[in-house]
Amino acid sequence: MHQTGFLPEEKQEGYPALRGFHEADAVIVGGGLTGITTALWLCRAGLRVRLLEAETLGCGATARCAGMLSLTDRVLLAALERERGTEVAGAYVRSRMAAFGAIRAIAAEAPGRLDWLEANAHILAWGRKQDLPGEAEALRRMGVHAQAHASGSAPLPAESILTLRDMACLDAAAYFSRLTELAVSQGLVIHEHSRVTALETNMAQTDHGAVRAPYVVIATGYPLVNVPGWYFLRLRQRRRGLFITESSAAADGMFYDAQGRYALRRWQEGLLLQLDLGGVGQRGEETPEQRYRRMLGTCLGDALSLCEGVETFSADGLPYIGVYSRKTPNLFVAAGYGGNGLLGSMTAAQLISARVLGLSADSAFVFSGQRSGNSVVRRELGSALAMAGRYAGGMLRLGAPRCPHMGCRLVYSRSRRIWECPCHGSRFDDIGHLLNAPATEDAIIRHKH
Repeated sequence: MHQTGFLPEEKQEGYPALRGFHEADAVIVGGGLTGITTALWLCRAGLRVRLLEAETLGCGATARCAGMLSLTDRVLLAALERERGTEVAGAYVRSRMAAFGAIRAIAAEAPGRLDWLEANAHILAWGRKQDLPGEAEALRRMGVHAQAHASGSAPLPAESILTLRDMACLDAAAYFSRLTELAVSQGLVIHEHSRVTALETNMAQTDHGAVRAPYVVIATGYPLVNVPGWYFLRLRQRRRGLFITESSAAADGMFYDAQGRYALRRWQEGLLLQLDLGGVGQRGEETPEQRYRRMLGTCLGDALSLCEGVETFSADGLPYIGVYSRKTPNLFVAAGYGGNGLLGSMTAAQLISARVLGLSADSAFVFSGQRSGNSVVRRELGSALAMAGRYAGGMLRLGAPRCPHMGCRLVYSRSRRIWECPCHGSRFDDIGHLLNAPATEDAIIRHKH
């Protein structure tokens, strides 16, 4: 397992690549938090499960997980209640509480409790655009201890603060290792270096093998299948960096920017910071360190950039979890966590496993990829139009290489020495080797950049 964030650079024993044809009760594509957690839930129910990972376990967004657990990390619930109703808002909160409780239970039984630490979560806002008092009222209506106040102790400037009590943080790498250990002990079969190149509703194929199963779960961060589902029109990818600072600024708890630009917590003698680095494929040569200094100045002192990667966001702020489409009831998706994959992955595992096992799940409709409503349609239409604009803009970059995913023109970043797709977020190194999905093959780079 290569060095990415906090996961170990090497592990004593890897998992073999898929060779030959196999059968299982469920096959999971993707070896991050969602894939491993879903596998654990299904294995506990007695299913035969195989997991296929393109590279090594946890090498994607999981490696950049900061281990922060909060029922919300931005201003969301009041708008959700207003636009989709109290029933949806209540089901959303209940699903988050259930995920929180499940993670707490796993930590309680693990050696060292995975460094579990009870902590308050604080959402910081500057200006009146973010209605923190309204968000606090909505949270309290759903049974969450939340309070908005004008000032408080925070490591970054804020005009108003929303505090959620009794949240928590943990060691994300230890948590992921524990999940993997539990899943393997329950019978999970893992294959690394097994990139899926073709998917059907009951089959996942790689270059050297295939797994046939009545249930297929796509847990790759960005869905691999374009149609049906049409998720490529509804999802966008943004770059996210992970930093460690030596700041001694007060940081009692976890702190989130109301607009989603950063999140931080105390880590050892300094602070651990997640920072939004902009959309994938955007023009500009700003390095992560330059972005950090421009956004935060000297508030937190110097910072060491650990890594950067890609996070996937949905059009309306809620992840897509459940059946891939109405036409594919045995094909499942989990995507669009928006940087909050710790709780999102557990929610996905609980909802998908319930569907596979024929159990009820009262919050499944909240996250369904087929959810409806005027606000959902409006935002997804806006996302699709923006996607079309980026595709059309690429036509002006004559001679630029095309992304093998859907033919969009790639943008080259000289500072990072990578090619990026501005449409769907695939990334490639400077000679075209694939770095990030949804593309499943290398890009053809025929000229010098």
